Amino acid sequence: MKGNTKKKIILGVVIGFFVIVIGVYLGIAYYFTKHFYGGTMINGLDCGNATIAQVEDKIQESILVYNLTLKGRDNFEEVITAEQLGFQYTDEEKEVEKLLKAQEPFLWFLNMGKQEKYETSVNTSYDKELVSSLVKNLKCFQDGNMVEPKDAYIEETATGFEIVPEVMGNTMDQEQVKQAIIDAVDNHKTELSFEEAGLYKDPEVYSSNEKMVTQVQELNRLTQAEITFDFVDRKLVADRGQIREWLVEGENGEYSIDEDKVRQFVNKMAAETDTFGLTREFKTSKGDTITLEGGDYGWATDVDATTENLLEALREGKVETMEPVYVYTAMDRSSNDIGETYVEVSI
Repeated sequence: MKGNTKKKIILGVVIGFFVIVIGVYLGIAYYFTKHFYGGTMINGLDCGNATIAQVEDKIQESILVYNLTLKGRDNFEEVITAEQLGFQYTDEEKEVEKLLKAQEPFLWFLNMGKQEKYETSVNTSYDKELVSSLVKNLKCFQDGNMVEPKDAYIEETATGFEIVPEVMGNTMDQEQVKQAIIDAVDNHKTELSFEEAGLYKDPEVYSSNEKMVTQVQELNRLTQAEITFDFVDRKLVADRGQIREWLVEGENGEYSIDEDKVRQFVNKMAAETDTFGLTREFKTSKGDTITLEGGDYGWATDVDATTENLLEALREGKVETMEPVYVYTAMDRSSNDIGETYVEVSI
């Protein structure tokens, strides 16, 4: 009798032990229908013993570390964060749930101490309307920070002509910047260069413009001449200040000297300095001042020949004193063309 009782007790203990073991086994198996195995890594995140909701929270936290760095001219740099964009993790395909269902919870004992790594697509959404306000508030779009581009141009200085370089500026179109940011975020880029994206409004004419460089060289060549006409007691000079008024730009953008304007200059010079046929005042040896008719005496400029000589000197960039070509000459080139040596005959 005692032996049977003892056997019953032992059997009860064994059955109880197995019931407990099976209960623990089933309890753990049930636990892993809701939780990932220890050592489970999803997208580099430690998801051991985590539920689907907890894994999704971890992924949500991980996507909030995303930043987009914006870079531009004048050392501009700003960062747009995932939080500013309103980033949200979306698991429309229930990828995390699929991973949990695939882990076979009743074989949990085979996975103890193991580490499993999984990669799953992380779908995110954000409020694209927020991008408009973010762009509007960027430092580069604030009043006082925007500089319009300016074309390079030719400027006359005290010593000649030179090219004033272009101003690149930093002006952009807000809508284009907004779209570029959206494209960068959608493609998971972490940096956006406004320069490389071609977002700036650039000048149309640069200082390296071949046509402009040629024009400056030509302008300086044409205006480097300095021709002096010396009339003893007065001088007339065709220098850079005068020559620049004679320059004309052709249809092809090349500069040349206007021959008609040079001829006008020579005509004016002849009108001011020629004495041929002029009536002049003459002081006699007795001290009287009389008026003499011009007759055929005096200086008379050959306008055509003088104009041609002057044009040639200008085109060659000469710096010299030039004498006009004369049809008639007199004794003295000063205003008193009779000079100090003459024969006086009184009738």
